[in-house]
Amino acid sequence: MLEGKRRDGNDISPSYFEDPFFKSLESAQRYSDWKDEITPNPKRKKGVPNLYINGFYHESIGIAVTKSGVEFNSTFADAADIERKFGSLIYSLNVEKRTEYVKNFLNPLFVDQIKFELRL
Repeated sequence: MLEGKRRDGNDISPSYFEDPFFKSLESAQRYSDWKDEITPNPKRKKGVPNLYINGFYHESIGIAVTKSGVEFNSTFADAADIERKFGSLIYSLNVEKRTEYVKNFLNPLFVDQIKFELRL
């Protein structure tokens, strides 16, 4: 998400320049420039949202592993509005991040659960 990408690899949209919230191209450009200052990321194209201002939304996102796959959710009060505007494909883990998540979070939990079950 910080790279402005959705699960399918496409940019999060609408871009600031396509978003009807901005009344002019100039205001969209000012906002885009400000976002580039507060959340610089060379992997994110200019004008593409990363849905980050103060971190509350990003910090509210949780991951649950179920029988059918990985599910994302958010406890942020306006999460439903964000999902409605930008779609559910904003939630994702690319290959690099998925590998990191499995290695640093899921594997230790799995090992701990096995030890618990085997009473080791």
